[in-house]
Amino acid sequence: MQRIGSAFSGRVRLLFVLLFFVVWRTDDAFVQIVGASRLWSLVHLEAITSGTTDALSSAYSFLADAFSFISTTLADIFRSLPLGVRELIPTDFLGRVFAALGAFFGGDSIAAFGAAMVRLASLLVRFLITLNVAGWLYNLGRLAIRYIVMGVLVPVRFYSEREGDDSATASAPVSSGTTLAQAMGQRRREYVEFFAGHIERIGIILPGGGARGVYQAGALKAVYDFLRQYNALGKVKMIAATSTGAWNAMFWLTGLMESAKPRAVTLETWWKENQFSRLIDFPWLWIPFVTNFHYRPGPWREQFAELFRKRLDPLFVGAPATHFYFTRADIRLGALGYSTNWSGVKQVIEKLGVDKQDGYRFIDVIEADGDQLRRTADAVFASLGQAPLLPGEVQGGLFEDGDTIDPVPLRFATPIENCDLVFVLPSHGPLETEGRSLEHRMRRLVDLQRGALERAALKNADTINRVAERFERLQFGAETIASNGHIAGIAEDAVSGLHEEIEEFNRAYKRLYLFTAGPTGKVKIASAGYGNRRLTADAFDLMYAQTLAELQHRFFEDIEPEDSQVVMIDGIERGDAGNPVKPSYRRATQL
Repeated sequence: MQRIGSAFSGRVRLLFVLLFFVVWRTDDAFVQIVGASRLWSLVHLEAITSGTTDALSSAYSFLADAFSFISTTLADIFRSLPLGVRELIPTDFLGRVFAALGAFFGGDSIAAFGAAMVRLASLLVRFLITLNVAGWLYNLGRLAIRYIVMGVLVPVRFYSEREGDDSATASAPVSSGTTLAQAMGQRRREYVEFFAGHIERIGIILPGGGARGVYQAGALKAVYDFLRQYNALGKVKMIAATSTGAWNAMFWLTGLMESAKPRAVTLETWWKENQFSRLIDFPWLWIPFVTNFHYRPGPWREQFAELFRKRLDPLFVGAPATHFYFTRADIRLGALGYSTNWSGVKQVIEKLGVDKQDGYRFIDVIEADGDQLRRTADAVFASLGQAPLLPGEVQGGLFEDGDTIDPVPLRFATPIENCDLVFVLPSHGPLETEGRSLEHRMRRLVDLQRGALERAALKNADTINRVAERFERLQFGAETIASNGHIAGIAEDAVSGLHEEIEEFNRAYKRLYLFTAGPTGKVKIASAGYGNRRLTADAFDLMYAQTLAELQHRFFEDIEPEDSQVVMIDGIERGDAGNPVKPSYRRATQL
């Protein structure tokens, strides 16, 4: 299976291999080792094995006796039939079948078969116990390392918190050796005028993608540096995100896109330097094909609290500068739900008359009530329900990531937030056609569905832009007719009705500047491909450099409402001297 090592770290695989070797090669030695452990004081492997196999043996003996009795009875009935009836072909065939069944269940073969079943049951029990013991050892080892590191770093954290405030870095890498400070001296006048005079509200849409979220993270950092270059960060009023996109969004919302402190965690360092094996725990009872997830998100939630606990207040106190919408698919309702920090969204939805529609009405408004950390974490991890890696149950609700219903929720950008410019940063990439295994088939199915939904959303946005352009022409024509002379009767009614239709359309839709950039090509990192630091760093740097260069040099060409372009950055190909291949472009109608 493709990159299974990314989903299971090297230490986990080594632990499993060693324990399986103990089980299969030393047999009863494993029972003695585990039985001698104080952790096994409540349950003994031998008792479980013996009890389980005895139960299976008893159940099988009962079934064998029952089948033997039924087969023998049917055979006796057959022999009591008249000779003429027994000689008929169907009756003769059934009689031989009944006799064979009776001989099988009443003979010595049942003993051999029963012994084989007992042995198989014993091995299966050992297999399950090995799996769970490996998970327990991993969990306990991770906890021990975590608390040891916390104890060692207490003085370091104490003095680091006494340092200066977390100000922005003076310069950051852009591309081709250029620093952000140099780039800011090369600002294009038309971009300055555009952001100053035409853009009031900016929105960001961050779909999911699992480990591929590193591509999105690189592009998001480029958008951040680009907007900072033109003093437009304060105009970002909305972020709608799901799954890994919600995790990336938290870094923007809490001011962790960059830091002046050398040891501070930022979006870039989290993806490049984080040990993903420390973010997972195994379930305390793990049964293959029965347990519906591989990892518990407990360690990830612990890191969520460490990173964002002290930075959440500005999102909920007073009037937050940026509204977030974290979406998830509610399994019980079969609809898109979302959490937000803006209570005013309910009034806007009611004003638009869509408060009864499924895509809008399942709202969870998080307020500054002292419980915002837990509720925000619940919103993120309900959205992070990645089957089969992470559980889809949060606080008793069953959720999967919102990508399954709407991967590009432009509804939050407009009409709810009335944004002028929206950045859409998908991370799914194209379909992978290699492999014929069940895993590959399921992954292709998911990618196909989400890719189709993404393309449909971008096509809809393009269609709305074109229709809005035509409504602007109609509005100009109606105003021209009304101003050039007196109209009455049917003509006056017609112009009035036209104005009403235009106003109703403008309340729900508007022309939108849309910048879309995502990975393409045979993307190296799979959805479950956490853990490979080299690939992760390369993916982040590639998306950062290419997206920022695109924004600096082709921004207007990409966002033009009449002919917007989708920027497709190759996630694997390299050109001469290792330079990335230039992005390709597609119109929304060509997707």
